[in-house]
Amino acid sequence: MDKRETIAKGNWIKLEKIGTWEFASRVKGSGAVVIPNITKNEEYIFVEQFRPAVGGPVIEWPAGIVADENEEENFMDAGVRELLEETGYIPEECVQVPFKVYSSPGMTNEYSNYLICLGCIKENNGGGVDGEDIKVHIISKNEFMKWLETQIELGKNISSNIFTGMTLIDASLNN
Repeated sequence: MDKRETIAKGNWIKLEKIGTWEFASRVKGSGAVVIPNITKNEEYIFVEQFRPAVGGPVIEWPAGIVADENEEENFMDAGVRELLEETGYIPEECVQVPFKVYSSPGMTNEYSNYLICLGCIKENNGGGVDGEDIKVHIISKNEFMKWLETQIELGKNISSNIFTGMTLIDASLNN
């Protein structure tokens, strides 16, 4: 196998190369945690934020980098922290999915662990920290698809993690 070579490095990512294959890697943290969730009232809590890489707002599950500021942080702690910071909700129960999910393995080695949060209860207004401008959406389970279609018509981008998360929530609730 060819040697791994760093082509460029920033504060959060680096561009690497092995042979002729170029890809992005994280500089800080140990992967991401994605937090599909549902409230006691059978509502999903989504976040919307501007994502420079796609040039517009993205609807997604709350998520964040694990151990980006505290090397001792684990996925469970990071997930609960991010859920509260971004949405203002705390979970009654959490189920950690026992495998990693790679979103785009031809482009990056970044992976996500999914933490399913059930019975979420509002603690504050959320919205993120340190300059994050996160909009919180509370959507009835029964109205989800209609709401999502409206968001797409309004020009919002949709993260693929929404559909992975929905599948995992359904599996958690049906076990």
